[in-house]
Parts: sequence; C-alpha cells; structure tokens
Amino acid sequence: MFTDIVGYTALMGKDTEKALALMDRNKGIQKPLIDQHNGTWHKDLGDGSLASFVSAVDAVSCALEIQKALKEDQELKIRIGIHLGDVTFKEGDVHGDGVNIASRIESIADPGGIYISESVHKAIRGHHQLQSQYLGEAQLKNVDYPVKTFAMKGEGLPVPTDTAEKHLSGRLWAEIKRRNVIRPAMVYLFVALVVAFLVQAAVSNDALPGFYASFLWPILGLGFVVATYLAWSFERSPQGFIPTTSKRSWDNPYSDTQKKPLTSDFIIVVLVLVIAGMYAFPQYFGLGGRAPIADKSIAVLYFENMSGDEGQEYFSDGITEEIISHLARITDLRVISRTSVLPYKGKGTNIRDIADKLNVSAVLEGSVRRSGNKIRITAQLINAQTDEHLWTEVYDRELADIFEIQSSVAKAIADKFNVQISREIEKKITTPPTDNLLAYDLYLQALAKSGRWTGFGIGTYVGSGQAAIDLLKKVLDLDPNYAQAMALLSENYRDVGVRIPGGRGDEMIDSSVFMAKEAIIHAPDEATGYIALANATSGGMRGRVGTAAQPTDLKWYQKAYEVDSVAGRVPLGNAYLEVGSYPQAMKLFQEEIEYSPRQHTGFKAKAFAYIYLGRADSAIKYLRIADDLAPNVQDVAAVWTYLYVFQGDIDSAEPYVKAYYTTDSLDTLGYNKEMGVCSIFGKNWDLAEKYYANTNYRDMDLGLVLMRTGREDSGRVILEKALQFRQELRDPWRGDYSRINAMLGNYDVAIAELKKLVDEGWHEYYWLKNDPFWDEIRHLPEFKQIETDFYRRNEEMLQEIKEKGY
Repeated sequence: MFTDIVGYTALMGKDTEKALALMDRNKGIQKPLIDQHNGTWHKDLGDGSLASFVSAVDAVSCALEIQKALKEDQELKIRIGIHLGDVTFKEGDVHGDGVNIASRIESIADPGGIYISESVHKAIRGHHQLQSQYLGEAQLKNVDYPVKTFAMKGEGLPVPTDTAEKHLSGRLWAEIKRRNVIRPAMVYLFVALVVAFLVQAAVSNDALPGFYASFLWPILGLGFVVATYLAWSFERSPQGFIPTTSKRSWDNPYSDTQKKPLTSDFIIVVLVLVIAGMYAFPQYFGLGGRAPIADKSIAVLYFENMSGDEGQEYFSDGITEEIISHLARITDLRVISRTSVLPYKGKGTNIRDIADKLNVSAVLEGSVRRSGNKIRITAQLINAQTDEHLWTEVYDRELADIFEIQSSVAKAIADKFNVQISREIEKKITTPPTDNLLAYDLYLQALAKSGRWTGFGIGTYVGSGQAAIDLLKKVLDLDPNYAQAMALLSENYRDVGVRIPGGRGDEMIDSSVFMAKEAIIHAPDEATGYIALANATSGGMRGRVGTAAQPTDLKWYQKAYEVDSVAGRVPLGNAYLEVGSYPQAMKLFQEEIEYSPRQHTGFKAKAFAYIYLGRADSAIKYLRIADDLAPNVQDVAAVWTYLYVFQGDIDSAEPYVKAYYTTDSLDTLGYNKEMGVCSIFGKNWDLAEKYYANTNYRDMDLGLVLMRTGREDSGRVILEKALQFRQELRDPWRGDYSRINAMLGNYDVAIAELKKLVDEGWHEYYWLKNDPFWDEIRHLPEFKQIETDFYRRNEEMLQEIKEKGY
C-alpha cells in the first residue's frame, strides 16, 4: 500500500514547519491502523509511506479506516494506491514490480480516494462490504502494460474524476459496467424474444391479424432503445430512483441487482428456460399450429397429372404456370420462375433437397385430376425447413370454377406468408382472362406448344409454332376479347414468320404486329402486349441486332417496363444489349438481382452481357451463382454453352451443350450441330466434319468445313445456297451476309456488311475475335479499323459499368 499527502510539495515551499507537522500527524494516524490490520510499516517516502499486509482484505480495510479517520481533517488529504503482487524484502527494504505498480496507481488517485489494481479487486470481491468500481485501463509510468484500475467506494470517499492526466482507456466500457446496463439489456432482449414468439404464434393461429407481426419488430426495437437509455441514466437507491451521474449514485449501498430491479440471475435463468422450451416444445406454447416460415420465398412444383391420360399433361402444366404467374404478381413474395422448377417435373425429388437447391423456404406441390367437366385439384404448402404442411386444400369443383381455384390458391399462400395483396393486384388475380372454358382449354394447349423445341432445326420449331397459331385462332373465334391469347398469338406469328422465307413470312410478321396491338387495346395494363409488339416490330429478344426489317425499337420495351417493371425489366435489358447500350442493360439486370436475389434470371442475364463484352471471368462468376440458385436449368446451360462455343473451347463446352440438349431427352441433331459450331470456332475441322456428318444441317457452317478440308467447290455451292436463302428470309441476321461473302471472296461486301452491323450496335466480343469466316478479311486495313473501334467502345462501356457499380 502506498500513501501520499496531497499538496505536500507546494506546502513545503510555503510553510516548512506546517508541512513537517502534517507528515508527523499522518504517520501518527496511519501506523497504529496499519498495525491493527496485520500490516507492516516499512518506511517513509518523503510525504508518503509504504506498507505491506498479510492479505488484500486487510490492506483495503486499513485504507478505508485511514480515509475515514482523515475525513474531517481539512488540511490533511492523502491518496492511497494498493496492488497485490510479488515483492522482495532485502536489507530492510522492499523491491519488485508490485511496489512500482502500487506507487503509480496511488499517483493517479483522487484526493481522499483509494485506487486498487485488478488483482486486489479479484481478492476482495467476495466481501460485499468492500465495494469497488472499474475505471478503465491505466497506462502507468515505467509499466509496459496497461493496468486495469478500480476505485474503492464507501461513505466519504470521493467520486473519481475522469482527467486526461490519468491516461485511462476503455472508459465507455467502464461506465457501462458502473451503470449496470448489461443485465437490463439482456432481460429486455429475452422478454422481447418471448413476446415475439407469442405474437407470431397468435398470428399463425389466426388469433391476431397478420399486420401485428409486421409492426412487432420496430416496436420492440424502439423499446430496446428506451429501456437501455433508462438503465444508463437511472438506478434504484434507498432514496428512490436517482441519476447515475449523481454523487448519491457513488454512495448507493444497494447491490447491482438491487439497483436495477427484475435483473436477478433467477429471472434471467427462467427466461432462458422459457425460450428453450418454446424451441423444444412449440406445441405447448401455441406455436405448433404453423411453423414460422424463414422468409417469403416459394417454389411451385409442376402439379402431377392424375387424369390417367398423358394428353391432359398440358392442362396440369398450364394450371401450374397460371398459379406461378398469379403468385409472381404479389409484392414481397419471391416466386421461383417456371424454368427453374421445370427440371424437377416428374422426378419425385425430396422436397427439402429441392428447397435447398432453389434456396426457398417453402414449396407448393399438388395434383390435377380432370374428368369431363369435373376437376379435383389438390394443393399443399410445405415448410421446407421442417417438412411441416402449412396448408392443404382439396378442390372438388366444376371445371367452370378453375379461375376461382387458381386465385384462391394464390391468396391462401399469401395469407400463410403474411403478405398483403394490393387491390390492384387482387383484381388482376381474381379477374378471369375469359368466360369461355373451351377457349381457356385451347389456350393452355397452345401455351404448351409455344416457344418449345420439339427437335432441332427451323422446320420442327416452325411446326410447333404453327400448331400453336392454329389453336389460338380457334381461341379467338370463341372469345374475341381474350387479351392473353392475342399476345401469345402475336409471339407465335413472329416466331414462325421470321423463320420462313417469302411473302408468307411478311404476312405473319404483319399479323404479329396487329395481334400485339389488339392485346394492348384489350389489356393496356399488362406487359405481355407491349413486349409482343416490341418483338414484332424489331429484332427484339433474339440476341441479334437488325434481325428483322428494322432495328430494335426500345419504346415498346420501355412501355412494358413502365406498366409492369417485374415482367418488363429483363426484356428491356435484353433490348438494350441488342442496340449495344450495355451500361443501361446492366443497370436493369442489377435491379433484377436486387429485386429477386433468389432468382437466377438477373445473374444469368448479367453473365450473358459479360460474354458479349469479352469478360469470361465475370460471366463465370455470375453463371455459378445462377447455377447455385437454379441447378440443371436449361436456359443457364444455354449461356454456359454460348460462353465456350464461341471461344472454340471444345472440352469446356461439351458438358454444357449436352446438358442443354438433354434437359428432357437427348436431341442428337442439336447436340452435334452445336458441337460442330464449337469445333469450327476452335478450327478443328476434322472434328467439325465428324459432328456435322451426324446432323441434317446443310448450311453455311458445313460449307466452311468443306472448304477448309480441301473440298472448295462443294463448300462454295453450300455457301451460295445459304446466301440465297438468307436473301429470301424475312428475318436474316446481316452478320451472315458478311461472313458468307468473306468466304466467297467478296471482301468489299463483307466489310461493308460488318461495318453496318457494328454501327447498329452489334457487340459480340468472342464472335468478332474468333469467327473463322472473318479470317479471310482480318488482314485488311478496313477490318482492323473496325476491330479498333469495336474494342475501344468495349473498354468505354466496361469502364462506365464499373464506375456506376452495375
């Protein structure tokens, strides 16, 4: 224990006799008290003294008695510092690091105060009559580590001052401990958790409206702030509640748990046990009615066709897609797309595995049985984390009730997720698209044939599209106001019209434009009509620029986005790609990612854009995310295919090409043709010929292969026929004009067509870099200039995308 007389040096300079008298008086008071407390007075240190004790309790008790004895003495004020540590006694003197620390702690103590080190605090904390308060870590002179320092509390002892000279750190934590904030905060959090459980249980069991759960967390959060502030600012004492900054707080005799009511160990343990019980036995706390859903995300699996007739598959598939469409309209509900769940159709995969792969919290599955005008639809919503059935319903109805069933399913699921449906969305969900059931049935049949590959080649695609057109014409004969059918008919007219040469193709494109405009007239608040019109009047959505009679027209895509940003966002982004406006496209794709972070669509679109920009590393990063979100999805495999095929990377492309063409069953013709393209971009002519030998493809790529393998005459014949075919086609890609003319030796035409293509916004990095058709003209100065301009624009767009954080 070190002691020191406050102001002794100054007094010695003014009044030596008085200073010496004070020193004698100090020794006369201290030495007897030290002896009484089993201490040893070692020596005077000028105005101070050094003493040692048998125990820390004796040292602290003695220090308290000394300060009590000097309480009324206005002239004699001393500081006391105490440390517990090893010391060495030699030749009547005391040495050691412990002596040094005690003296340094004493030097920062307040007049009339007692400071102790952490070792002393630990030694006395079992003695409730000896109270101390943590001040922080002191950086003491000649001590190479910070020392946790405490001030003794008791009647007459001063409140410690927080001065810079003390070099105390960690003061905030010291104040938090002094004001006993931690226990009240813990109790509040545990109580809040119990309340949250109970409210959730009440909402889940329909005892409370769903909006209670929405407001609960903000209220509890605000309550935590208020409770913490009150605990920080006030405490209970014999005089009632007092400010923690007052002198009364320092002298408060109450224990920590007495100062903060209802924060005892018993209460904390009880709360922890209650919470553990709620987790372990939810049924006893009213939580067993429905397991809480982790987040608002759902995958709708294709409903099983239970009709005993494979020909009714279109009906069960159509019901599923309509339910997906309804749910996708609901704000705050994340719905996995049709293409993401398609790979699981008919596979019987475990629900939890599907949910894990698609990263959703719930799965809707069901079945459809149709017999004449009777239908039975079974639907069940499953919590993917617990396998618990959150909701099950069986609809035994007339076929006429099909639209009501679809909207009922959507609203029931929204209720289970506690999401609100706006009046506008509810109107769209509950309004039947048609009053004619036969028209609806034919529409579902047409939907099953629209845009679906039945094999490889233009002929099979046109055949499927023509079948859809015939069905949709019948639909509109039955219901001339069926807007959805109009938009779908427009898309099929366009898909077929651009793939057949001559006047018939022109007529179909004109019909596509007409039907899209009709769809807009009948449903001006739906995006499908505007997207159909945009596709029909431009080269839209086919990954090419200028593929139709006029370049891409953005205004209809923009209108679709204005009407329905969810449905129109990605189509508008793709349209921006077609005109070479990559920063604008990336902005929309980033919006899609932020809006639907659990959907693969935005990540896939962004990857495709990076392929066009020649950044394979960035494309791969986003494709891997898309794969994680939607494993085995065909459209993601298609982008992987595009990435590697046009780099000529045969080994990397092969598994993705196979995945793309074997989603349902092996399309050998398509697989061999795609690998043939990859082989020619890799300039492996023998392998390319091997693949093309196993296709029915006799177009320009095969002509190139024949020319490169020494059969120039046969190759030229194929190329000339390919060029003629494109001149007759309603929807040629003008890049093919450039490519074919380059191989035929018409270099001026090839350069002119390529320049037009690039000027209109075409921007496919790997195609320009690797296409073997253009090898014939790469040496020309005009081609090199096109390359220079292309790559400069590429870097400018990449820089803009980086700067804007897209």
